[in-house]
Amino acid sequence: MLTQDQKYALGFCISKATTEVSKQIRSLREEWDVVCGEGAVSYEDSADRETFCARIREDLRRAEARMAGLVKMEVDLRNGFDGTCTCGEDIGFDRLCIQPTAHLCVPCETRKERAELCRKKKDGFHFIPAYNN
Repeated sequence: MLTQDQKYALGFCISKATTEVSKQIRSLREEWDVVCGEGAVSYEDSADRETFCARIREDLRRAEARMAGLVKMEVDLRNGFDGTCTCGEDIGFDRLCIQPTAHLCVPCETRKERAELCRKKKDGFHFIPAYNN
């Protein structure tokens, strides 16, 4: 369970991360406008442009998802989130500072990720995890 000081520190971590992600989103949108938007710089090879635009689109999607997670955690923190996982275990202050969008402890997150990997494998995706536990 988080102390009041830890909640304050976590709020600061979230604020800092939100600022960084906002800058990243702004930069990606500017890059999109220059490369992929109307009046964009023309490429000799349209396949190169499409590949680059796809990368920007994916980076932007990830950054926006991260921002949504940060906003959710900020709201949850204001509404009484105490750093406890759904299983009842503490998530851990250090984990929350490193990953401020974490709502699960490491064992629960690992189980969730493994279940997703199994689902993807079942759907035809093949991914070999970097761990052997």
